[in-house]
Amino acid sequence: MAQTVVTTDPGENGRVVRAAMRQAAGPGARLVHFREGALSGYVGPAKAYYAGWDIDWAPVAAELRATTGLAAEFGVWVVVGGNHRLTGGHRPHNSPWVINVHFSTYSET
Repeated sequence: MAQTVVTTDPGENGRVVRAAMRQAAGPGARLVHFREGALSGYVGPAKAYYAGWDIDWAPVAAELRATTGLAAEFGVWVVVGGNHRLTGGHRPHNSPWVINVHFSTYSET
């Protein structure tokens, strides 16, 4: 389990996640598991930031793609938590993204 600091900035979260992936892959890890909200950010102390769920999803998607690319480079599975965008007026779900050894990304909502 990789313990990382989580902010409301997906770009910063992505950099921290990928740094932890590099650190884990060096000694030969095959799976790197991150906490809830590790990529997109976590509501906890930042509830005011997420009021109304008006989230810019482009940075979240970009960081997920970059994380998937690094998983491919290292050949590791990654489980990373984040807000998963739903259709319509539905609030996002807090979901794990699972990046498998074939470098596909799955999300279970």
